[in-house]
Amino acid sequence: MKNKLALFLITLMFISCKDEISKELPDYLKGKPHSFDYSDKNGNIIKKEYYTSKGVLYTVVNYKDNFISNIKEFNNGELLAESEVDEDLNAIKNIYKNGIIDRVSYGKITTKGDYSGWWEVYDTQNKILEKIEFINYKGVPYYNQNYFYKNDGTIDSLKSTFFNLSFLKKKDKEYDCKVDFFTKNNFPYIAFCYSEEIDSDFSNVNDVHLDTLFVKKKKEGNQFSVKFNEYGLKTIRGYIIAYSKKNFLDSTSTDGVQIIKYFEKEILVE
Repeated sequence: MKNKLALFLITLMFISCKDEISKELPDYLKGKPHSFDYSDKNGNIIKKEYYTSKGVLYTVVNYKDNFISNIKEFNNGELLAESEVDEDLNAIKNIYKNGIIDRVSYGKITTKGDYSGWWEVYDTQNKILEKIEFINYKGVPYYNQNYFYKNDGTIDSLKSTFFNLSFLKKKDKEYDCKVDFFTKNNFPYIAFCYSEEIDSDFSNVNDVHLDTLFVKKKKEGNQFSVKFNEYGLKTIRGYIIAYSKKNFLDSTSTDGVQIIKYFEKEILVE
């Protein structure tokens, strides 16, 4: 799965309705992604339908007491997946192949219906296949980390992309940060970019000053020094880049391939 496989795209417009509506589109919506809202006689939302720019239905979201209760995903009229959602936004998703359940995934969604946090994917024999992390990146779900599993239940590091961060106090308001970054591509360089000023949805990540540290990747992990200006509980956010070329910091260079993964970490600065 990629980011585009997230449950929903940002919808251009919602059309309010009662029990029935006309699906005749105004000219300004033709050729664009759009959606229809269905409400009961009391104005409570009961269903939303999402269509592609070509007018093809791809998602139906059903509501109960104004909360998401069921989600169906389609491809040219064929049911691809169906999710049942409880009042705490925990979802169980059945994924179909040729009309038969092929996989089952578990995780949480947001009130908008987007994937959130870690999801687990199992086959029909309840054997784990994959774990996937989704984060909120500028208002949309971002496919961040993933673990693929072998038949024996161990992590397949050749297919997975994930990282581990650990912090150890070095001296007053300064910490050593160890970064273990595992990617399916053996990229020789990594960069660690962070700030205390990044918003929780990373919407301003391109606007704030980032401390950036760049090193050659080591098998045993890389260590960076992180400094803080004040004591107390701090949250740093940023991203780790695995890169194939040493000159990636040169903004004029287009040479090289990269993988970017985002992180958030709370640290009690002492």
